[in-house]
Amino acid sequence: MPTFTATDCRITVHADLHCASGTSTTGHTFFGVPARTLLDLAPPAAGVSGGSASAGRCG
Repeated sequence: MPTFTATDCRITVHADLHCASGTSTTGHTFFGVPARTLLDLAPPAAGVSGGSASAGRCG
């Protein structure tokens, strides 16, 4: 299996942030590894049919 570093898989997204509380800010840069990439590199075990993820919250 190949070895990957964070820079091999990382993406950058430029976007505005709109929170349900009504606060909006513009011009943010977000970066990270897409969930699809993580699942491709480390798929769930046989028989696993669900899961959850969290990305924090605003406000």
